Amino acid sequence: MFFLDTGMSKNKLLLIWPPFLNSNHVSLTVPFLVGSLKDKGFENVEVFDMNVAYWKTLSPYWSFYRLLRRGQGILRRRGLASSPAEKFLGEKMARVLETMETKGMRFLPWSLEAILETFKHDSWFSERKKVRDLVRPLLAREDLAFVGLSINFPDQLFFALMIAHEIKEQRGDRVQVVAGGAQITKNIRQLIENKDVYRLIDFFVIGDGEEPLFQLLTTYPDAKSFPQIPNLYFKDPEKEGAYVSSEKRFVLTPDDFVVPDFQGFDLEVYRDMLPVLGAVGCPWGQCSFCSYAGAQNRRFHAGSPEKTSAIIQGMLKRYGTSTFGFMDNALTSAFMKALAGQFLRDGLRISWSTNINLDRKFADPDFCRLLKDSGLNWVGFGLESVSRRVLGLMNKYHKDLEPEEIKRILTVIRRADIEIGVYIFFGFPTETREEARQTLGFVLENIDLFDYVGMTPFFLEDLTMVFEEPGKYGITEIYAQHKVKLVNKRLTYGFETREGMDREEVRAFCEEALDLLRQAFRKKTLRRAS
Repeated sequence: MFFLDTGMSKNKLLLIWPPFLNSNHVSLTVPFLVGSLKDKGFENVEVFDMNVAYWKTLSPYWSFYRLLRRGQGILRRRGLASSPAEKFLGEKMARVLETMETKGMRFLPWSLEAILETFKHDSWFSERKKVRDLVRPLLAREDLAFVGLSINFPDQLFFALMIAHEIKEQRGDRVQVVAGGAQITKNIRQLIENKDVYRLIDFFVIGDGEEPLFQLLTTYPDAKSFPQIPNLYFKDPEKEGAYVSSEKRFVLTPDDFVVPDFQGFDLEVYRDMLPVLGAVGCPWGQCSFCSYAGAQNRRFHAGSPEKTSAIIQGMLKRYGTSTFGFMDNALTSAFMKALAGQFLRDGLRISWSTNINLDRKFADPDFCRLLKDSGLNWVGFGLESVSRRVLGLMNKYHKDLEPEEIKRILTVIRRADIEIGVYIFFGFPTETREEARQTLGFVLENIDLFDYVGMTPFFLEDLTMVFEEPGKYGITEIYAQHKVKLVNKRLTYGFETREGMDREEVRAFCEEALDLLRQAFRKKTLRRAS
């Protein structure tokens, strides 16, 4: 936590990063906001990482997790980042986190209505008490004008609304609550229509929040300025219970990139990787299941390799960490090539990772060796499926690639000693069990190519092409998520289809697939150890 006051604004801001289910991931959103505000001259800001503070209440699990993390850090600093010992510690850390989730967070509600019910019943008393004990000391300062809640993950919304409830109980309208982040942008239509939310949240910021937040902080309480602040939802002065949206829009560009400011985050707690941005937007942006295009409504715009390298050098100097992860939806092969060349010219000795689209350029061994020489050690991509029919409905970037060509590309990447993470999901509308088995079979048969496999059921979200045109994808009915039970947790919608697996079949298949994937990774680990 930190507090700096240059006297530029009387509107002191407390930025809170709410708890979520993965405590080894450091946010970029809050540090980027703080860096941007400071770059504009606003420093009257305090940051509270409630994620770590909450997990610390779950001792002794927290102490055990910290011990494992220290051991992993020692191995990484000695160049053993991919050794069996390092991966063993990583697996143990994941198990501890799962135990902490079960012990501390139980099974959180995952519809907006269910979240709001938590304020009306005593069943969530222990969680409310933890939040109250953590927040109340911070709210005692009389000069506090704003609390900002950055909500990137679905589970954070549960805690964010609980935090807002405590703020309004303790300080009322003397402290204004502003909420932003990916989950706000995705779910804004649901949120602004809810009367309970109206009593808790004073302002919403959708999309990029750097400029809107700065303008709000420097003009409040002048209500006449609200319609001129881009991306802002504010309470309608003429209609109780309603929000009004500014018609102005702000879209971040690479010219707005700054060195993120991680003050307020204990970087020793998180894994040895700092997040960074190389571009804005998605280079493809046409996947029918993805809410990004509908929520953000912008084109891909890569930054300059020179500025990206300079930002990383600034982070190296300030924080001493030499491992960086690009948080972009995906970087293009062309930008990665330019970036690799810049890193080599600047003499940077770093490790970096990024998400990619499955581009035929990665089948070039020389290209992959260049990336490796520049420090690239991991790429992740959304395979989703290998069924050409399903990929066509999804409109994935690699929809025209046959499974054998996908395997050839991945083999070249892996031979360059670049680790690969792959993401798949099952239950896309009309997907059959046979098509799902085709995808699972591909992953299991090529398990030696993958260092990580992320698997979930399909989720139907607002602001997606599938949601906007359900009939085109074989959907016959859409209803609120709280009416169904799936194997994961997200603010989403349930649905029925005219053909393909139903939701219960998807749940059962995901459980079967998870068991098979765990078995495959255990066998792979044993082979490598021997």
